[in-house]
Amino acid sequence: MTYDVLFVDDEPENLTVFEAACAGRFNVLIASSAAQALELLRQHVVFVLLSDQRMPGMTGLELLEKVARDYPDVVRMLVTAYSDTQTAIDAINRGQVRRYLKKPWQQLELMTALADGVEYHQMRAKLCGLERRLLETERVYSLGVITAGLARELDGPVSSLKAHVATARDLLRATLEATPPDSSRASQRGALLDMDEELGEALVGAERALDVVRGVEISTGPSKKQDVNVSEVLRLTLRLLQSELRTAGSVEIDVHTVPPVSGSSAQVGQVMLNLLVSALDMMVNTPRHQRALSIRLRDDGPWVIFEVRNSGLPCGSELESDFKVGQLEPQRGLGLAISRSIVHDLGGHLDTDMKTPGVALRRVRLPHSKRPA
Repeated sequence: MTYDVLFVDDEPENLTVFEAACAGRFNVLIASSAAQALELLRQHVVFVLLSDQRMPGMTGLELLEKVARDYPDVVRMLVTAYSDTQTAIDAINRGQVRRYLKKPWQQLELMTALADGVEYHQMRAKLCGLERRLLETERVYSLGVITAGLARELDGPVSSLKAHVATARDLLRATLEATPPDSSRASQRGALLDMDEELGEALVGAERALDVVRGVEISTGPSKKQDVNVSEVLRLTLRLLQSELRTAGSVEIDVHTVPPVSGSSAQVGQVMLNLLVSALDMMVNTPRHQRALSIRLRDDGPWVIFEVRNSGLPCGSELESDFKVGQLEPQRGLGLAISRSIVHDLGGHLDTDMKTPGVALRRVRLPHSKRPA
C-alpha cells in the first residue's frame, strides 16, 4: 500500500529534490503554493503534509493552522531554513505540528520523519476505529445485559403465572364435570364455560410472553468469533488511556507475547478498557504518591491471562470478590457487569481478589483460539 505525502514549497528545485528522494517509497504530491496544496487535500487522502514556512501569500504556519482545523487527520510538519524559535513555538501551538525540520534536510532524517508520520496517522485511524467499535459494543452489551437481566427476572414469574392459570383451568373443568347439565344449573354452567374460555386466553398469553422472554435470552448470546491479537488490542487500549495513565501515579506494564484468542477485538478491548477505567477510578481519591497500577499480559498454558492490579482501594471496603451491578457507582458497576458478560461469552473467566487491604486485583482468563495463528 502506498501513502500520499504532500510537500509544499514555492521553490521548484526543492520540489524536484523532494520528489526524487521520496518517490520510491511514498506516493508524492507536490504543490508550489498553499492554495494548490488545499486543492490537493480536497482531492486526495493525504497522510503527511510538509510545508515550507517562507512562502508568498500564505505562510507554511498559516497553511498548517488551516489544515489542522479543516483536515485534522493529516499529520503536519513544518520545514524552514531559518532558525526561528518563535516560529517553532507557533507551529506547535497553532499548527499542532508533529515535527519541525530545518533546511537543508538529511535524507535519512526526512525518511524517518515521513515514516513516523505515516505510522502515527495509521495509529490514530486504528484508535478511532477501536473507539467507535468500543462505544458500539458498550451500547450493544449494555442493552444486552439489561434485556438478558429482564428476561431472567421475567422467566420465573411468567412461568409461575402460566402454571397457576393451567391449574385453575383444570379445577374449573373438574367443577364443570361435577355440575349436572339440567335446566336449573344452566346459568351456572354458562358462567363456568365463560371462565374456562377466559382462562384459555390467559394461558395463550402467558405462553407468548414466555416465547418473547426466551427469544431475548437467545438473541443476547455470543456473536461470530475470529482470531484476536490480544497484545495489539492492549496496545491500542493503553494509547486510548495514555492521558489518564500519565497522571495515575506509579504504572507498571508487563506484556508478553501471547497466542490469539477467539472473539472480536471490540469485545476484548471493551473488557480491557472497562477494567482499566475501573482501576483508575478507584485510585482517584488517593494521593498520587500512594497510587500504583500494574498491568500484565501473559500466556499460561491453554489460557491468555490479563491482570489489572491497583492500590487506592479504601481499607475495609465492602466490595465482594465478585462483580455485582449496584455495589459500585452505577456506571462503573454496569461496565464491570458488561465485562463479565463478554468474558463469559468468550468462554473465559473473570476473577477478583480484594483480600489484600487497599489492593484490588482483577484477572481475566481467555482460552487460546483453536485455529492456528
